[in-house]
Amino acid sequence: MQKFYVNADGSFAGSCVDYVPDDEGLIEVAEAPTSSKQLWDFEIEAWSSPLPTQADYTNAIQAMLDDAAKVRLYDSAATMSTYVSSTNEQWAAEAASMIAWRDAVWLYAYAQLDLVQSGQRTQPTVDELLAELPTPTWPA
Repeated sequence: MQKFYVNADGSFAGSCVDYVPDDEGLIEVAEAPTSSKQLWDFEIEAWSSPLPTQADYTNAIQAMLDDAAKVRLYDSAATMSTYVSSTNEQWAAEAASMIAWRDAVWLYAYAQLDLVQSGQRTQPTVDELLAELPTPTWPA
C-alpha cells in the first residue's frame, strides 16, 4: 500500500510504502511522521519480471553454442559444423563433437518446452535452463 501524506497547510509531506516486495516476501517499512495526515491510499501490484519467451531461450542457447565454437576459433556453431567432412582430422573431430553436443542441447531444450507447455514443469529462467543443458565433450 502506497500512502501519500500532506502537511496541515496542504503541502506535500512525502509518501511511505507500508510493505514492499523483496526476494523473500514482504518487508515492512516505517510509517510517515505523525505530524502529517494521510491523503491517499492505493495498492501497488507486486512487481515481477515477465516470463522469458521462446525466442529468449532460443537466442540464449544459440549464443551459448556460438560462443563455444568461437573459443575453439570458429566463427559460429554452424560454421564449425561444416568441418565434419574436413580432410583435417582435428577439425572433423571437433565438428562431429559440436554436432553431437548441439543435438543433445536442442533435444533437451525442446523436451523441457514440452514439459512446461503440458504443465509438468514450471517455466525456468533462461539462466536456469542454460545451467541444465548438456556440456560439450571435445576431442583431445
